[in-house]
Amino acid sequence: MERSFETLDICAKKLESVELANLVHSLTKKFFTSESDVLDPVELYERSTEHNPNFWQEIQYRISKENLVLLVFDSAYRAWQIHDA
Repeated sequence: MERSFETLDICAKKLESVELANLVHSLTKKFFTSESDVLDPVELYERSTEHNPNFWQEIQYRISKENLVLLVFDSAYRAWQIHDA
């Protein structure tokens, strides 16, 4: 992922394990039915879906904030703070 950020000239900082654990815990506290160390979609307060095949082409118009966090889960949670959307 770091190489992708460099290629796209995106300024990003990978979150350390303690920061990542705090983020996941905070997200479950606010958006999930119970506090946890796992983001389980079954426990989300609201469930809605959107299928948009053009999502990545439209993302620049959907996000207009600074200090965004990209959270990825494949084999483990990883996150990066993106300084400028």
